[in-house]
Amino acid sequence: MSIPVRVGKNFSRSSRSYTAAGAFQRSAARHLYGLLERELANPDRVRKVLELGCGTGFLTIGLLRLFPDAQFVVSDISESMLTLCMDVTRPAAACHGTPAYFECYNIAEANIEKNYDLIISSLAFQWLPDLEAVLHNAREHLLPEGKLVFSTLLDGTFVMLHRVFAELGLPYPGPPMITESELRAQCAVFPRVRLATYTYVEEHASVLDFLRQIQRTGAGNGGLVRTSVADMRRVLARYRELAGDGPIEVEYFLAEVICDEDENHV
Repeated sequence: MSIPVRVGKNFSRSSRSYTAAGAFQRSAARHLYGLLERELANPDRVRKVLELGCGTGFLTIGLLRLFPDAQFVVSDISESMLTLCMDVTRPAAACHGTPAYFECYNIAEANIEKNYDLIISSLAFQWLPDLEAVLHNAREHLLPEGKLVFSTLLDGTFVMLHRVFAELGLPYPGPPMITESELRAQCAVFPRVRLATYTYVEEHASVLDFLRQIQRTGAGNGGLVRTSVADMRRVLARYRELAGDGPIEVEYFLAEVICDEDENHV
């Protein structure tokens, strides 16, 4: 089973708890939306939008409001997530000038079929086994002056958790994270790339609360290996030894990227 397929199943199982548990995901979507508002000089020119990995609609609602006259295709690998996104965005979609189409597919394998002014994704690309191929596919389906805008996690996320798995000799159950320099190199398929990074710090009442939060958002065991219950107990015990039994802080390291099809267009 590929990483995207496993992730899709995990997200489907956690779809009902995702909205309440996904404080970080909601913040990341809001941050990406703010970037889009600041950097997009002429939003009225955006007539066709594709969102990849919509989740439960944290970003989708804002996009529908920002581009009220655009044609939308909203997609996710999880049918359960997609259904919740449809429900959550129904009021915004009802005020929308043109219908929004919701499609369930695996962006790691499916070819984008139409051309768009904007292809956008919040926190989906870290799950892709071949990001560069998806970037090539996206560029081929951008209209003149079109943009690919996305956020993704980078190496440096959950440093302590990675350390614990390494110390115990256990394979890390999440996807491998790329570095900022690796991401810049892969984005070079576009003539113009603007990339910025930032860190999101999240506080948890305990190590156990942090690990449960990962499960509630569907991000647990998202790699090609699974961690047994016995091994997770070892992970929890070692993490507590390093961090203590009280509140802890965990860091998400993110990149936000704007890829322009036209190197002279802002």
